[in-house]
Amino acid sequence: DGTYVIKSGINNNYVLDVANGSKVSGANVALYEYAGGANQRFNIRYLDDGYYEITAVHSGMALDVANAGKTPGTNVWQCYKNEQDAQKWLEDKSVHLSISSYDDLFLHAYYIEQNNPIYAIMVHGYRGDSSSIISPVKHFYEQGYNLLIPDLRGHGQSEGDYIGMGWDDRYDIMGWIDYLVSQNPQAQIILYGVSMGGATVMDVAGENLPSQVKAVIEDCGYTSVWDVFQYHIPMKKWQSEVALHMASLVTQIRAGYALEDVQPIQQVQKSQIPILFIHGQDDDFVPVDMIDELYLKANCPKEKLIIKGAGHAQSCSTDATTYYQTIFQFIHRYTKK
Repeated sequence: DGTYVIKSGINNNYVLDVANGSKVSGANVALYEYAGGANQRFNIRYLDDGYYEITAVHSGMALDVANAGKTPGTNVWQCYKNEQDAQKWLEDKSVHLSISSYDDLFLHAYYIEQNNPIYAIMVHGYRGDSSSIISPVKHFYEQGYNLLIPDLRGHGQSEGDYIGMGWDDRYDIMGWIDYLVSQNPQAQIILYGVSMGGATVMDVAGENLPSQVKAVIEDCGYTSVWDVFQYHIPMKKWQSEVALHMASLVTQIRAGYALEDVQPIQQVQKSQIPILFIHGQDDDFVPVDMIDELYLKANCPKEKLIIKGAGHAQSCSTDATTYYQTIFQFIHRYTKK
């Protein structure tokens, strides 16, 4: 009947009911509160691509029901079906591409050709994959752009035993840029990324890029991995510093990079490519203050957009009109059709 019922893991007598009346695009449908108090409150809203988004108010952490129920007949099945629909849309519209990374990993991407001089490389976030950014992908598709939607290393169909947090991934995206240029030397390439994808495209922006790369659009990327991790560690600063240095040593040994290395804020200082910075005003996962730090440090042509009322990675659904108008005007400013 269009209703999702999500039971509390703390006490199964309490039920979170997202009713059929919640199909108002872009609006916070309701604020539910378990008997446990404010720490168990959630915002629920219906997104324009068919998903219900359920976010814990106190932490900004999302409750992911997309894979929770894979048996027809359960209330979660419809949400899982939407994920399947996103995958099917990509399969129907695209072809599969692959390249090898600098360290010999198989890297996968979907590619949609629309006979357009503009190519958008669209980069997903942490623990996502190509289908997890289906809403912006569809909006870019409607503009007629050619689209390359990669699975980052360690995600989706790409190989990798660890997550690069945007650092090793920058070389992978540069590999995809080289691929597009080899196929069409006249390509005009746009980089777009959300969350860790935003950090990734900023990391790419600081490298020596071919002239075919025209602009970068980053949505809710972080200043540095160190900063965003420290923000979330519930310790005194000196304690979090010790914990992060220990984690960084492990990362260096296992993944080949240190946490201190991953600093998009240093990369944007080197960028000669125009950058559009976007952030949700209510983002409490990657703090909104980070957009001001990034914008201030960037020496390239730049613009900034803050979406009121948007949490982490929610700007595209909170105010889709402003979000996409700003993006496409920015793209048109630096490209030619």
